[in-house]
Amino acid sequence: MLPYNSLGGSFHGGGKTLTKVLDEMSTLMALNTASGTIASVYHQDRTICKVSLDPGKYLILASVIIDIDIEGIVSAGIYVPYGKSTLFPGIPSKSTSKAGGGVVNWGIVTVNETSEIELRSYGYIDSSYNLKGYMAALRIK
Repeated sequence: MLPYNSLGGSFHGGGKTLTKVLDEMSTLMALNTASGTIASVYHQDRTICKVSLDPGKYLILASVIIDIDIEGIVSAGIYVPYGKSTLFPGIPSKSTSKAGGGVVNWGIVTVNETSEIELRSYGYIDSSYNLKGYMAALRIK
């Protein structure tokens, strides 16, 4: 939620147009996005996509889907460079791949030096398929 005065002193925008309010909100936050597709390799971790972030604090939202109808595990892990950034909670997510299923993950990243944050997935299924990933980094501080 935006602070009370950030919209001109009232919750309804102080008589400002929606476009003006949205323009002002865009100065309060930054959004970086990335997506990619890569072939899975059995028993290997693969980087699907990455975003480059300047110092600050970010909410990271990520998802991975696969393009085959086979039962197995699909994972989504958010990775930060050691010493340059920290990630909370830092736990890869896993789900089933049945019927082309997917998985989502999130994290709070504190970037101390400009860093590339990666979305990775592990090849749990011994078959030929693609990993499709999407990641968004919303600057929160």
